[in-house]
Amino acid sequence: MVVENSPSLQNQNFTIVAWIKLRDGEQLSPNRHDQEVCGYGQNGYLLGIGGRGEVYLTKTGIDHTTASFRVTDSRFHHLAVTKQGAKVVFYLDGEAHPAPDYDPGFAFNTYLAVGARGDNFDGTFKGTIDELAVYNRALSAKELKEIVNSQE
Repeated sequence: MVVENSPSLQNQNFTIVAWIKLRDGEQLSPNRHDQEVCGYGQNGYLLGIGGRGEVYLTKTGIDHTTASFRVTDSRFHHLAVTKQGAKVVFYLDGEAHPAPDYDPGFAFNTYLAVGARGDNFDGTFKGTIDELAVYNRALSAKELKEIVNSQE
């Protein structure tokens, strides 16, 4: 799904949240490729899951930072990432996992896509994405916990 390239989504500081569920057989497949949850194309921000279950925030096509956890099963999980300045925190089911500092400066020259990369639609998400939201600020740990609890 493609979302209009709205100025309200073009932020350097943000939160992306979603309930995700990998399709059975995708979680530890040796042929598994990156699966994008939500993001822009080249030089924009993108939240995705790598081939071995690693969760990452990337400046698409340039570099990335990775969470300290992996998603390796086919259950529903609440996944989130917040970015405020260089501070990045990943969340899995409401539990915070700080990441190394990361502030690459994002550009917004493509569409924002849900379940794929926003320019060429690579990295199709194989599974379910539900309750996706993008906020124009870094939500607090308490706010994210409240979202998880209200949607369970």
